Amino acid sequence: MGGKRGGRARSKSNSKIPVVQNKQYKALRNHQLEVSPKSDHKAILKSLKEEQTRKLTQLAEQYEQSINEMMASQSLRLDEEQEAECQALRQQLHQEMELLDAYQNKTKAQMENQHECEVQKLEQKASLQVKTAVPWDRWLTSFEDYLLALGHSDLAEARKCALLRHCLGQEGQRIFATLTLSDDKYVTATAALKAHFSCGSSRRMHRFEFRQRTQKPGETVAHYVSAFDELARLCDFGVLEDGLIVDQLIEKTSCNQLRERLLLEPDSTTLAVRNGSSGGTQVRSRCARTCDVITTVSSAHSDCRGS
Repeated sequence: MGGKRGGRARSKSNSKIPVVQNKQYKALRNHQLEVSPKSDHKAILKSLKEEQTRKLTQLAEQYEQSINEMMASQSLRLDEEQEAECQALRQQLHQEMELLDAYQNKTKAQMENQHECEVQKLEQKASLQVKTAVPWDRWLTSFEDYLLALGHSDLAEARKCALLRHCLGQEGQRIFATLTLSDDKYVTATAALKAHFSCGSSRRMHRFEFRQRTQKPGETVAHYVSAFDELARLCDFGVLEDGLIVDQLIEKTSCNQLRERLLLEPDSTTLAVRNGSSGGTQVRSRCARTCDVITTVSSAHSDCRGS
């Protein structure tokens, strides 16, 4: 009987250990997350989970070893009641390990969801101007030209604002509804929209868009080069701009012939951007050593279409 009471006491004591371990783990995790930068949270959580798993595994091994030692030290054979108690302890240990695995899987899923949300937020900010199809300044210029062409440039403020909201589309109207305007004047509305579409736009974000730009299916080489040139203007690359455009074109183009021909050019080669017109080709050179590779681009584009 004394052995039974001792076994029960040990089982109650051992069953409390995971609870204590969880509390200590949570306290340690919260402390480390508070004192460390957010970029290190994923690595810290992973390290803590591995340490907790290791400790629980070690605890399980010690628990199993203590049971084996206790059984080996007794000369009497376990009766049915003791055998059932031992089996219950084993089952309890198995359940606790399953709970630990479930908790780890849940935590991993939460971390992955959080990571996906952060990536989506970053992409949403990075494509803030892309959602409007064109940068805000260009869109506004086009809209005001539209008003002028229709003879509506002298409309009342309320009507101009109404036309503005209508032309913004559903997404633009949703954004407009969230803005706080001091009055209902057209100038106030356009200034608020400009401030909104400019917020979050940084050199780093524009460079991110520049590096991520790939050639779309069916997109011509001339249009692709022009898109790179337009993105580069916002990146403030300075004298490196043309060379970086060539590098991105080599890496991201879907035209293998163009890539091969550009790779054969000397390192000093930069890209003279073509402004497409039906009458001919207009070349813009940005520095004295700029090499005109329009022939290369055009012939490679013809090869791509032929293939």
